[in-house]
Amino acid sequence: MAQKPRIDEALLIPKQQAMEQWQKLQSGIRASGSLPCQKNPTPYIDEPYRVSDDEAEELCYKCPLLRECYQFAKANDEEYGIWGGVNFTSAQHIEEMF
Repeated sequence: MAQKPRIDEALLIPKQQAMEQWQKLQSGIRASGSLPCQKNPTPYIDEPYRVSDDEAEELCYKCPLLRECYQFAKANDEEYGIWGGVNFTSAQHIEEMF
């Protein structure tokens, strides 16, 4: 009989630091109202592979949550999307998409 694969429990429990950063970010979003990434999420989430590093900085330059957004992405080991003016989309991930 084949052995049942085990689930790594560590993957099911979010990292504490990432959760804390997420809560700070969400609190800031509620306080700030609508942000550019919420009005038009396409370059940030849907198509970040089309955005250069310079363009990513420009998209987020005036955002009041720049630091919180970046800190969440780092704590959560993000590998995709634009967070805090940085394009976290990895070249490997882009190759998998096409």
